[in-house]
Amino acid sequence: MAKKDYIPSREEEYQTYLKTFADKLRIYNAQFGVPNEKVEALANEAISIESILQETKSAEQTFSSKAVAKRTAITTSKTALRKLIGQIKSHDIYTEAIGMDLGVIGAEVNLTQEEINTAKPKVVATIVGNYIIFDWLKRMFDGVAIYRKRGNETTFTLIGRDTFSPFEDAIGNITEGASEVRIYKFIYILDDKEIGLFSDEIKVAV
Repeated sequence: MAKKDYIPSREEEYQTYLKTFADKLRIYNAQFGVPNEKVEALANEAISIESILQETKSAEQTFSSKAVAKRTAITTSKTALRKLIGQIKSHDIYTEAIGMDLGVIGAEVNLTQEEINTAKPKVVATIVGNYIIFDWLKRMFDGVAIYRKRGNETTFTLIGRDTFSPFEDAIGNITEGASEVRIYKFIYILDDKEIGLFSDEIKVAV
């Protein structure tokens, strides 16, 4: 009967395994002719790996924190800026000339029916901290609708609409402490209607 590999695949578990093995080998090394230097080298290797794991974890946490801070800062700034621009555009003295000078007037786009029918969002997902971040291209449309299916769910559910990339979905699994696979798909919105084709399905394991 086949047996499971005795060396753990998970990095943290391997470090613990290596340390325990080195400690236990001190009892048997003379019988097997294993030099003391070799045993000590294994013990030091376990210590070194533990240090590297801790440094890596700290670096990942720092990166995650900074990435979240960056996205939060940019999203907050854009939201506030759009609100301010909206106030300016609604002011009595606002003119199109001023709008052009401030760069707050988008270029006009005339979409053909073919472009509308075949529009398909391109989406990239990244896990950052406790969120899944979805970067998507807005192009000339008003926004996207986001559908999600997770765990054992058999149908997609509309979970929101987004007018500016990125879209964020918090990680909170159906069963607390258990991993799950989520599947997302995006579709463009134009004049408050879903149009075009769904994006390729995005699978995320969390």
